[in-house]
This record gives sequence, C-alpha cells and structure tokens, in this order.
Amino acid sequence: MLKFLLATLVDRWRLGAANYKNWGILLGILYAAALALLAVYNLADTLYALLFALAMLTSLLGTWVDVPVNALAIRLLPESERIRAGVIRSVAASLAANIFHGQLRKSQSYGITPSLLPTLLALC
Repeated sequence: MLKFLLATLVDRWRLGAANYKNWGILLGILYAAALALLAVYNLADTLYALLFALAMLTSLLGTWVDVPVNALAIRLLPESERIRAGVIRSVAASLAANIFHGQLRKSQSYGITPSLLPTLLALC
C-alpha cells in the first residue's frame, strides 16, 4: 500500500490541535463503520463487485488508520519506548491473525467457501 500518500493527507489536512489523535479517532470510526457495512450484506446474495468494493474500502481504512496511530506513538513516546510500542502492535496483529485463522476454520465448517476468503480477510 502507498502509505506515504495517506500520511501526506493526514499531515496536510489538520483536524484541530490534536491532529494525529483526531485523525486516528475519525479513521477508526470509519473503519468500524466499513466493517459493520461489510457484515450487513449476505455474502451469498450480494454482487461480487459490491463485496470487492467494500473489502477494498475496509482494507484502505485499516491501512490508513495505522498512519496517525504510528505518528502519535512517535510524537508521544520517548525514543527508548518506541521499539517496545512497535513490538506490542506487532504482537496484537499476530494475535488477531491467529484468532482470525481459527474463526476461518470454524467458518469453513459452516459452509463458507474459499471464494469468499478475500472478504473474510478484509475483516481481519
């Protein structure tokens, strides 16, 4: 993903005095809304183009929300704590991926086919 373009938007358009915090909150809410919208549609009856668009939107927002969170960590944490914060974020992402994998295996037992995996991956 081209995160440097997303970072440019975050730096160029300031959202108040707490710019990175406000961007993180806004993008987090939009990300949650995109996930909820994706969850509303019945996968079997929805056009693949719509599911693809929603999955791409979710992926974009999930990537974009990471930009102000990382920038805020760099701004607020002393240099000695930044590595630890990065490790914690990496561990959280790994745990989320492992939980997703377990849910995916459970979903497949309920009849969700591999053709729907891109949509499920967007939820992770």
